[in-house]
Amino acid sequence: MLYLEKADGRSSNVTLRGVGKKGFLLRPRITIVEGRMFQPGVSEVVVSRCVARRFKNANVGDTLRFGSLRWTVVGHFDAGGTAVLARVVDQASRETLLAAIAGNGQLTLEGRTKRAYYEAQTAAADRIKFLGALVGILMAIGASFGAMNTMYAAVNHD
Repeated sequence: MLYLEKADGRSSNVTLRGVGKKGFLLRPRITIVEGRMFQPGVSEVVVSRCVARRFKNANVGDTLRFGSLRWTVVGHFDAGGTAVLARVVDQASRETLLAAIAGNGQLTLEGRTKRAYYEAQTAAADRIKFLGALVGILMAIGASFGAMNTMYAAVNHD
């Protein structure tokens, strides 16, 4: 995930996926619509047309910053509408739509609420959060022992 500035000045997370030539063979609906494909081993990136419209520095020729790294945008791609966002008027309509999608064997779609989608996107972060909390607790225990040792040494000094 990247944190990029939007065209309207606000910021948002953007999902980053690394792919190679085989990745595009597995997804034949993805096509380069502007610029060219990136060259492997070079700091180049292609972004979706949607990202290019919504975020700053995502046009062909611009430079995106990923932490301390800089990547040149060399192309835009389109995924042929592989992701669809539908807005419903109420919860009953949402449940009806999700049930219709799930019940139609001809559709190769998966219906999810926005909350479920983002929870699935951030599920990998749960392990990192747990590890961070564990390290923090261990460090707090160690710091407590260090403080107690210092206080004991100060009181016990003859």
